[in-house]
Amino acid sequence: MNTRFLTNKPQFFPTPMSGVITVTVTPTQKGRIHFQGSFYPAQLVEQTMSDEFHPGTTVQVFGRLGITLLIGPV
Repeated sequence: MNTRFLTNKPQFFPTPMSGVITVTVTPTQKGRIHFQGSFYPAQLVEQTMSDEFHPGTTVQVFGRLGITLLIGPV
């Protein structure tokens, strides 16, 4: 089994990049994002954030936790 993506530590990108929400993301619910030509699960980069992101919203992608992208406001 390839465990390269199975990690419990966030990995942050050197520079945040843009993505577009396709399924609503809230502080308590993961959603989905279109990022670099593919779709990924997404969650807020900080669990203390109170933001909600709805489909069509452009967000910044700061890194990943496994295959889940960590997002925040632009």
